[in-house]
Amino acid sequence: MRLFNALILALIAAVLGTAAFIIVLPADLAQRFIWAGLLFPLLWPLLIFLSYWPRRPLTPVLLCGGLSLLSIGVLVLG
Repeated sequence: MRLFNALILALIAAVLGTAAFIIVLPADLAQRFIWAGLLFPLLWPLLIFLSYWPRRPLTPVLLCGGLSLLSIGVLVLG
């Protein structure tokens, strides 16, 4: 469960979170892309690290799933 979360779900959550960040950030488009380019390399290893940190293996899956669903909501409604 942790390996699946670290390899697949963390990447999906990082990509969707970065895309949602581009929409939410109130700045020029060029600045949005710069901040998103800085956010993705920080967010992806952080989510991989959080895949192995908690004792219960379901907690990181729920975290990445929740971040993905929240990002999809922002992308669809934003």
